Amino acid sequence: MLLKEAGALIKSRKYDEALEILRSCRAAVGSDDLAEECDMLEIEAYCGSGRKEVGTAKVAAFLRAWPRSQHENRLRRTCR
Repeated sequence: MLLKEAGALIKSRKYDEALEILRSCRAAVGSDDLAEECDMLEIEAYCGSGRKEVGTAKVAAFLRAWPRSQHENRLRRTCR
């Protein structure tokens, strides 16, 4: 539920609201696959809000944590 809500907020360009939800996302989901989704959405929210330095740093951390992620190309494009 958190992931869907955060994703909808990002699509609506309500990045700060999405980030509020995503702060508790990792603890709430528990699963590694869902934690990866939380991290991806957080990056999209930071980059979408114009905080590209934070987003870019989080992309690098994401790729260290999830080196074989299917989201790699998407995230690299997100923070350009």
